[in-house]
Amino acid sequence: MSNKSVIIDGVRSPIGMKNGAIVGMRPDDLAAQVVSGLMKRNPSVPTSDIEDLVLGCAFPEGPQGMLIGRSVGILAGLPIETGGKVVNRFCGSSMDALHQVSASIEAGDMDVAVAAGVEDMFSVPMGGFAPDFHPELAEHEFYIGMGETAENLANDGQISREEQEEFAIQSHEKALKSQSEG
Repeated sequence: MSNKSVIIDGVRSPIGMKNGAIVGMRPDDLAAQVVSGLMKRNPSVPTSDIEDLVLGCAFPEGPQGMLIGRSVGILAGLPIETGGKVVNRFCGSSMDALHQVSASIEAGDMDVAVAAGVEDMFSVPMGGFAPDFHPELAEHEFYIGMGETAENLANDGQISREEQEEFAIQSHEKALKSQSEG
């Protein structure tokens, strides 16, 4: 018998801004508030049912290092028996966390888990604290960021700014419709 994975809810924190209200807040504390809020919104799911917390983080070092997935679970009030891990796939880290949780559930390895993500771009610089790029790869622009990658894809695919904005509007309209329909 195969299991079907489903997303039962989603919670997020505010996005920080330079000199904003959450500057200086630890990323593990912020992520723990989100996970705790998720559990409070879903009292029909006991914390004792959560088998794993998989947390995506592009730069798991400094205040968001040292197995932050486990730290967030403990800070959020999940039982000590709940597993925790961190996934690193740069900008796709949180999506990969969700995919790993889904695959584990569908494989029958677990029944209930939380996929989450955290990134503090104020305390961990882009590339981390001590990037050491391989010279041969750097020469071929292997290490470019997502912003530049998006520009390159738009140019290569001949996608105009107007087409991008129309797509964004349609995406927001779909999201609003989905939210209003429950």
